[in-house]
Amino acid sequence: MYTVKKVGIDSSEQLLHLWTETFKQAYQDIHSPENLQAYCNKNYSKENALAVLSSDQFNCTVVYNKNQPVGYYLLNYQPCPTPLD
Repeated sequence: MYTVKKVGIDSSEQLLHLWTETFKQAYQDIHSPENLQAYCNKNYSKENALAVLSSDQFNCTVVYNKNQPVGYYLLNYQPCPTPLD
């Protein structure tokens, strides 16, 4: 059974894992494992996850299947760059 839960800073390890696994799954057919790992090491860290999860600018939701995190989304609150009529 799937459950959806808004998460906070206590889920930084889960977010880090989901970031790296999602990236690797998306690009594994066109990049080498070494390149994927190098990119993830450079761009995804626990510090980055903590910064996102502690910011009022983001809302992070994780999807769980049998208590295992299987997906996520980040909602980023930004002002609209173009005035709307």
